[in-house]
Amino acid sequence: DSQGAQMKASAQGTGCWGLNCRANVALAGLQEELPQLKQREDLTLIDGMYTCTAQGTWKNELSGEKAPRCLPVCGKPMVPVEQKQRIIGGQVARPGNFPWQAFTNIHGRGGGALLGDRWILTAAHTLYPKDQAGQSNATVDVFLGHTNVEKITKLGNHPVRRVSVHPDYRQNNSHSFEGDIALLELENSVTLGPNLLPICLPDNETFYDWGLMGYVSGFGITEEKLSYDLRFVRLPVARRQACENWLREKQREDVFSQNMFCAGDPTLKQDACQGDSGSVFAVRDRHSDRWVATGIVSWGIGCSRGYGFYTKLLSYVDWIKQEMAERED
Repeated sequence: DSQGAQMKASAQGTGCWGLNCRANVALAGLQEELPQLKQREDLTLIDGMYTCTAQGTWKNELSGEKAPRCLPVCGKPMVPVEQKQRIIGGQVARPGNFPWQAFTNIHGRGGGALLGDRWILTAAHTLYPKDQAGQSNATVDVFLGHTNVEKITKLGNHPVRRVSVHPDYRQNNSHSFEGDIALLELENSVTLGPNLLPICLPDNETFYDWGLMGYVSGFGITEEKLSYDLRFVRLPVARRQACENWLREKQREDVFSQNMFCAGDPTLKQDACQGDSGSVFAVRDRHSDRWVATGIVSWGIGCSRGYGFYTKLLSYVDWIKQEMAERED
């Protein structure tokens, strides 16, 4: 039947947009794809809801059984941002341009990105700011699914079940943003759609090639005032040496490690800024036509005054997958 066909197609790897896929299917229809399950007599008929987990396995909540090879669709916005757009100092995003964008309110405004259907990737310093060491934990508010601050907050806060901060992050070291990455596990899976879809993670170094253009979106400060609409800038990945020289010229002691990269151009007045922290640096993979989060807005010096520095996600993909896999079990 059509539901069985949908389940079978998804098991082959086409995914179902990470949405819950209903399937009342006889196992016989899946024997080709799921040989290890057909050996179980008690699974002759599988009923109920199948969920495509962030780890790429089908999970049946009733039986607890997992089947292989589903791929949640990531990095496929239905309204991708147009490459030809000229962006000077930022531009208002259209609904669906950056459907992974999260708006957080913890110690102030911040951002994040949706992974799978119940994980938010963000910067550790939005949870434990460098200038507020020793303070008690603040309420973690997460909002998704809109490009306007007022409307996204009206959609409701998504309760957070668990916070995972990378062990390398040190709140009390103001000169180092090493390990500036955190994962928020939501209490409930979100309902995906055109305005709410996950982004992909990087799998190779070419995403950090000099001059590669990426997009940073957020609800941060623009021209010295808070933005009430999601905005974005288009920025090039910068040469590492140029950023090191720039930091020296500024007589900064900030650590610029191999687990970070820099982006921007001091001659252009555009940058990520306060309030954008935790949002991702998103690059379109021309080979797969998917959008990939290559970095997290981490630190900088002022706004629109030079380079911005980002947590290099390729260095942390194994940690991310491990954290998510442990929580799925």
